[in-house]
This record gives sequence, C-alpha cells and structure tokens, in this order.
Amino acid sequence: MARAGRLGCLIALPLLAGCGYASARANDFADIWRINVETGALGIEADVKVGELAHVGVGMKGFSRYGTTYGIEQESKDWAEIHLPLSLIYAFGREPFALHYVRALGDTRSPYVWWWGPYQSAEDRCFALLPPVTERGSSRRTLLHSFDLEVSAFVLIFGLEFGISLGELVDFVLGIFTIDIAGDDTREGRAKRRLYEPPSMPAKP
Repeated sequence: MARAGRLGCLIALPLLAGCGYASARANDFADIWRINVETGALGIEADVKVGELAHVGVGMKGFSRYGTTYGIEQESKDWAEIHLPLSLIYAFGREPFALHYVRALGDTRSPYVWWWGPYQSAEDRCFALLPPVTERGSSRRTLLHSFDLEVSAFVLIFGLEFGISLGELVDFVLGIFTIDIAGDDTREGRAKRRLYEPPSMPAKP
C-alpha cells in the first residue's frame, strides 16, 4: 500500500508541475494585452502612447474603464483624460502647465463620469515627448511597462482602448524556457505587479 502511495506521488508531481507551468504561461500571455471598453459622459478624444517616449492626444473624456490592463488590478475605476486644445487653458492659474493630463477619479458610481470631476491623484501630467523627463508630478511606469504601445478613441459616450506590452511579451517568450524576468510566476509575485512605480515618500527630518 505504501509503495502504491509513493508511486502515485511520483506520477502526480510531474502533472502538478505541468499544470503550474501551463498556468504561468497562460497568465504571461494575458499580461501582454490592454483591452478596455470605456463609457462616460459626453466627450471626444483620441490618443497614442509610445511607452515612456511619447504621449500624444487630442480632446477630452471622463469615463469608466471595463476590461483588462495587462492583468493588473487598477486602483481607480473612473478616469479623466485632458489633451490639446483644452489642456492649454485647463490648468491656468491652478496647475503646473502640461499638454496632457490623466486623472484617477476613484469610483464615482455614476453612469455619467465627467472629465472635470474632482480627482484623487494625477497619474500622468506631461508634455508630448519623453514623459519621464518632462513629467510634472506624475507617476512613472515600472521598467517592464516602459515600452507599452497604446491607442484609444472615445466618441460621445463610448470608447475603446487597446495596448500591447513589449516588456510582458519578452517575459512570455522567456517564460517558455522558465526564465521569469517579471517575477510573477508565483501567487506572491502576481500580487506585487504594478503598472506605475509606487510614489516615493518624503524623507523624515
């Protein structure tokens, strides 16, 4: 009986390892994509993000986002994005001037999310090129997501967003050979995944 039990364990171990490997690869593949449907109040907007190299957009929108963002749970359900030409006058007298603003609004629980609503934090406040250099108090993306390519369009009350993460794509390919550059093949590692670097805390006097 004991011998049969040991034999069963020997057979089960490779199967369990194989299931864990397949699950990690499936997660890595899902992490490559950003696919969202957006709904909100009246707005019109289009923008393109090329990693941390460029962020070019026009128009404005307040919206709720539904879908997946590289498999990372987002801290805010509702957002506002303000681009040219409105950004030229939006912050006059009250905000550092920039060409593009992305606001985390939290969860308003409203079917109509307006772009001018009060915001919880400024995720992105930058000029068109080299956001890490020209950013004005915004959050910076993690290294793995510094090469994300994203496009979005919003018309009236409906929009779509699509993105692909080149960093996560490399992680997926290397993961086939059990090389985990993202450190997310374990449950603990996945819980630590972030799109933006955590804000730095001021040093205590």
